[in-house]
Order: sequence, then C-alpha cells, then structure tokens
Amino acid sequence: MTLKEIKEAYLRIISQAIEEDIGAGDVTSLSVLPDCKIKAKVVAREKMVLCGVQSAVLTYSLLSPKVKVQILSRDGEVVVKGQEILKVSGPARVILSGERIVLNFLSRLSGVATLTSEFVQIGGEYTKIIDTRKTLPGWRVLEKYAVRCGGGMNHRMGLYDQILIKDNHIAIISKKLGVSKEQAVIEAVRQAKSFVKEKKLRMKIEVEIEDFASLRGAIKEKPHIIMLDNMNYKNLSRAIEEIRKTAPEIKIEISGRMTKQKIKRIAQLRPDYISVGAITHSAPAVDIGMELE
Repeated sequence: MTLKEIKEAYLRIISQAIEEDIGAGDVTSLSVLPDCKIKAKVVAREKMVLCGVQSAVLTYSLLSPKVKVQILSRDGEVVVKGQEILKVSGPARVILSGERIVLNFLSRLSGVATLTSEFVQIGGEYTKIIDTRKTLPGWRVLEKYAVRCGGGMNHRMGLYDQILIKDNHIAIISKKLGVSKEQAVIEAVRQAKSFVKEKKLRMKIEVEIEDFASLRGAIKEKPHIIMLDNMNYKNLSRAIEEIRKTAPEIKIEISGRMTKQKIKRIAQLRPDYISVGAITHSAPAVDIGMELE
C-alpha cells in the first residue's frame, strides 16, 4: 500500500460522499448563511489514536480552493480529549457543507486505529496483530491504512496477492478426489506451489487448519504460514508446539473470533500473528467535533 494508493482511495470515496451528502447543494447553508468567512477547529472529544487528517485537506480541496486547512495533529498520534486536530478557514457555506464528510472519515478511521492499538498492546512484543478482509466495501485501503496507524500489520489486501487455502478449499478437494483431509491439504499446497512457480510469482502460501489431521498434512508440505483457526487453548498449545518442533521455519497465525480476553491468553503461546476481524468490522467510531472559533 503506497501513499499514492491511499490518496486515490480517499479521493474516490470523498467524491462519492460529496455526491450523496451535498448533491445539488447544501440548501440550508445556501438559504440562511451570509456570504462570509469563518474559522473553525476540529477537536478530539476523547482520547484516541488519530487517523484520517488527509480527508479534511482533500475534501475541502474538492469543494473550494478558498478553504485553507492547517493540520495540527498527525495520523498515528495519540491525541487526548480537547486536543485540536486541525483548523479550517474560508467561506462559511463551504466549511459547513464539508463538515460532516470530514468528521465521518476522521471518526471512522480513528476508531479503527484506536481499537487496533488496544489489541496491539495486549498482544505484546512477540505477537503481531494483523487485519483481515472483513472491511467495508470500497474502504479496504483506508481501513487497512488505519490498522497500520494503530500499530497493527496488514494481511493480504485481497484474493490476488497471497494464497490462503481455507477450510472450504480443503473440503472441496477432499470430496472431489475422495481423499482424507490430511491428503487434501498436501494436494492443495502442492498445487499452490506449482501455480506460484509456473506463474513466476513472489507470493506467500498459507493454509487454514482446524484439526490435527489437516495440521499433519500442512507440516509435511511446509507452506509459509499455518493459520490455526477456531481451536481451543489446549489444542492451540499442542499445535504450536508441534509446528515449532518439526517445522520451525513455518510462521504461525491464530484466528477465530478474537477478543481482547482471548488474545491476552493466546499471546502467552507466542504465535507470530493473531488476525482480528473486529479491528475493522466492529471498531466503534470515536467522538470528534468541529467548533467555530
């Protein structure tokens, strides 16, 4: 994910937001406000990890070149209640028309960054918190950017940049070939390796494992990453021990309805990664407001 890709994602979604929210014009501001200039500030109303300040610059650049935005706090910074995030000056009608769009981006993305930061702190120094594909349609680049601002890491961006052999892939191969789950995993990893080699791709191969039969197959074929999904603590401990003992070069990811309480315990097993869908699909928006000066 590059700065150019992040900016392009902002511009695409902001353009849609302007169309759906302002449409043919902000009739309230047009009908009651005089043609005057104002100054306003955007303020954090609670402690948070900030993300999304560029949305203000880009929103107002699309609405009017007469609006000036001064950034006072940066993405990834921890801001406290009452801290000023940015200042805006220019035509009153334009500033108020863009207010909700700017606050929506800041509140949503800062919410993702803040929740990610909380999970990262619980995960500790040995285990990385990574995101998933459970993002709002169209918002993936920005939500994954927010995860990084919160100290997390990005998993694959989509279905195109990493092979992840999941339980349904294994089930289909097992049924169609009439083989055990262990053999289905072996076959799937072999096919994935062959595909990567044939296409001359530099791409990781990961396998999702839910039982020890599948685990045996994965260890034999040595993918880059084994994801232990929805296992209880006892089985996780046993599976991690087996992987570390027989194939220490394989990275270990843990997944499956992760909560802060579960991560606190699982992190003691020192897996390489814990993937958390909640940091994007369930992050609450934080409270940010615009105040006139």
